[in-house]
Amino acid sequence: MSEVKIPVQSLKTIVISSVLASLFAFFILIALVAPAEYGIDPTGLGEKLGLMVLAEKQEISSKKAVSCPAGSAAANWQDIVVITVPPNSGLEYKFAIQKDATLLYN
Repeated sequence: MSEVKIPVQSLKTIVISSVLASLFAFFILIALVAPAEYGIDPTGLGEKLGLMVLAEKQEISSKKAVSCPAGSAAANWQDIVVITVPPNSGLEYKFAIQKDATLLYN
């Protein structure tokens, strides 16, 4: 039977590969993650790729909370809430409803 030789990497190759991988990860952190998460853009690449928009703080308008009144009238309770979402942004709106209840929206 013939033996299969598995190539063994030398210590020099492993060290070079590790250093290159670390430098690449650091570049990704500085060029892509920092502009998107923290608004820090030392390379200018984040601005060119549009990543700085992701780090901008969104102004949240605080409107009064809407709650369902307690009692037997809760089954027939209705309310209309109009939410305006500005372009190029997002908004999260949460509802607390009972199990198997229906929420209608459009």
